[in-house]
Amino acid sequence: MSLTTQTMTNRHKRTRVLCPLVDSPYEVLGMILSYVADTSMVDLAACSLTCRKVRSVSVPILFRDIYCTWPLLPKLIPTLDQNSITSHIRGLHIIKSSSWGEWHCDSELVPVLKACPRIIELDLVLSGSSGWMKYVSPDLCASIETLVVRSQVSINYKDNKANTSVPFPQFDFGDIHKFAKVKTLTIQGFQISDTSELEEESLSSDSHSVLEALESVHLVNSIWSYPFDFTDIDSLRHLSISYSPSYLSYTYLERLKSLAQGPPVNLTSLELNLPDNACKPWHALSHISNASSLRQVELRGFELPSADYFNSLPDSINQFKVYTPYNDKRQPTDLVELAGRLKAQCKYTISLEDNCMVLYK
Repeated sequence: MSLTTQTMTNRHKRTRVLCPLVDSPYEVLGMILSYVADTSMVDLAACSLTCRKVRSVSVPILFRDIYCTWPLLPKLIPTLDQNSITSHIRGLHIIKSSSWGEWHCDSELVPVLKACPRIIELDLVLSGSSGWMKYVSPDLCASIETLVVRSQVSINYKDNKANTSVPFPQFDFGDIHKFAKVKTLTIQGFQISDTSELEEESLSSDSHSVLEALESVHLVNSIWSYPFDFTDIDSLRHLSISYSPSYLSYTYLERLKSLAQGPPVNLTSLELNLPDNACKPWHALSHISNASSLRQVELRGFELPSADYFNSLPDSINQFKVYTPYNDKRQPTDLVELAGRLKAQCKYTISLEDNCMVLYK
């Protein structure tokens, strides 16, 4: 080999440059890319183009959640098949309701659920009631562990500053009895009921199979009516209820007050987040008589209780958070004074965080 040829060969030799990111173990690389995804999915997509190793770790994160609308569902299947990403999808989020209603859309949802058997989270925005959900095949619902059902009406009324009357579509617990493995349920903008108790045929069937696995319920801007009762959900452990300022008028309902003052005895955590200007004069847990399971409580939108109130709380509670209204300039001062009295009388350790007082054991 001549000197000229050897020089050209050495010049074109590739020197491997060490890269801490690429040389990291797959587990560490996955954690790093998850942090990137939390910041920007665009940056994660850019990272996936660097090399095969980074791409192999990025793809499951990139396509973990798919966002679509009801009209675009039929076009979703060819796209998924073409890119071979169905095995990576864990969550399907339909972010806009159908202008024609969802009764005719279940035939479009079924192929997507069949093509993506590893989906465990289903997030639906509905234009009307939940009635059509009772007809979904139980085989397609078997893997769903997290179910989110949101009303398009509540999304449209989120900036209802006039606080006028808001229509509530119906959500019936009997409509989701085929989602037997659901552990976490979020309902936004519905009037909740359970008519299965009124139907003789439902009484003879396992209409409440969903309640056997259900552990967490999150209600957002929703109301409920007879015969639905949270005490019927024996497996319920975590209950969260929140209202935005647009739904302030619905925080005066007696059923909310009754639930707050006497929650189900099987709960381990309770969160009541009302608008800051609600300032409820009545106190949550005031009628509680047997709550040996309750561990954590978080309250927002209530007037500050007295020191005697905290001393009367069940011994099982090991963390209690109470937020003061931001629109009342006197509250932070009152909060400091109350904390000072509690430190001398109360069985809890107390800390102050901005407009929040935390009591813990």
